[in-house]
Amino acid sequence: ATVERWARFLVARTPAELDQLASEHPVMSTAKHTLEQLSQDPEARRLAREREDSIKLYNMSLAASEARGEARGEARGEARGEARGVTKGKSEVLINLLALRFGPLAEPARARIELAEPQELDRWTERVLTASTLEEVLAP
Repeated sequence: ATVERWARFLVARTPAELDQLASEHPVMSTAKHTLEQLSQDPEARRLAREREDSIKLYNMSLAASEARGEARGEARGEARGEARGVTKGKSEVLINLLALRFGPLAEPARARIELAEPQELDRWTERVLTASTLEEVLAP
């Protein structure tokens, strides 16, 4: 009950809440009286304002840092998406070239091309004109 009482004291928002607590227990009455005295002290009020300002500045800084982090994450995600888009575009071009040269591709060959890295796609695309079979194009 003591911890609960102190928790209620610390989160009290109105004088009525503090009055209620003060009427429930002598320690709370002393705490309320001490709080009222501190509230009248100009130096204590100045320190309290400084602390509140520091907390606000910290929260603003934290929010700005979070926004920067989110922006960086979005930029990286977009860059990855663009890279995937380039790779997808390269694989589609290669599939079309191979189909024109060797006829429709079987699903395993198509899947292998779609999963390939950009460098591998470039190498295979260069071979389309010189290789005599699909297997030669897709050789490691």
